[in-house]
Amino acid sequence: MVARLTQLPRPFIVAVITGRTSTAIAAAMQRAAYAGAHACELNLPLVDVDQWAMMSSLVASSPRPVYTSCRRAAFMDVYGRGPVSHWDEGERMARQLELLDRGSVALDIELDAFDDAQPVGVTDHPAAITEQMRTVATAHELGKEVVFSCHATQPLSRDEVIDSARIAQERGGDLAKIVAPATDEEQALDYLAAATAINRNKMLPTTVIAAGKAGRFTRLLAPVLGRSWALCQEHIEDGGFPDQPPIADAREALRILSALHEYAPN
Repeated sequence: MVARLTQLPRPFIVAVITGRTSTAIAAAMQRAAYAGAHACELNLPLVDVDQWAMMSSLVASSPRPVYTSCRRAAFMDVYGRGPVSHWDEGERMARQLELLDRGSVALDIELDAFDDAQPVGVTDHPAAITEQMRTVATAHELGKEVVFSCHATQPLSRDEVIDSARIAQERGGDLAKIVAPATDEEQALDYLAAATAINRNKMLPTTVIAAGKAGRFTRLLAPVLGRSWALCQEHIEDGGFPDQPPIADAREALRILSALHEYAPN
């Protein structure tokens, strides 16, 4: 199994795992691998408390590399999976670090972690930055990688998206994910331009997502233009999160788009 996300050929597909029980999570990982996912993101707040002891063995036995995310409780409403645990910033990171030592290949830390959630998804508070970089250092000492994520709640300009990737790189991230809402298709196109610029400037691998209906097409175009990855789901559930494309559809779309992009005239 590939030990690092940065070793995967890009663009690659990440299956977002939102199961609550070890049985459901293991089955989702198996189906995702069969459908064509290259890695899995395990959402820790959704795991039922009595299932936590099984997570280590699940991560270690997954057919694809697993990395973790551990968002704030309010964020998890987007998945429509019911109530989640309310952990403070230290607990959110500690749970991810624990699984890094059990086989997880990376952890995801927000660019506004250890501070209140910021509208632009990035904090400039010195104490918060220090804690972020301490978490990064611990992950790297374990030989693992860090995905720095930005979850803005207000639209970002092209330059702000690029700047978020620069900050993620400066704070020691190995990869970055930048998500911000787009009110229309024109704004979403600015995010695609940012993804292209980040890749052209040889910054860290960064996936850029224009959130909302107007930006759904960026979930497949940005990974191709930015040479990054697509966040997908094994299948779409009623009452769930419809924006992430199904893995099988994404696999074929990325194949076609990558071929077109590779052979496009300069």
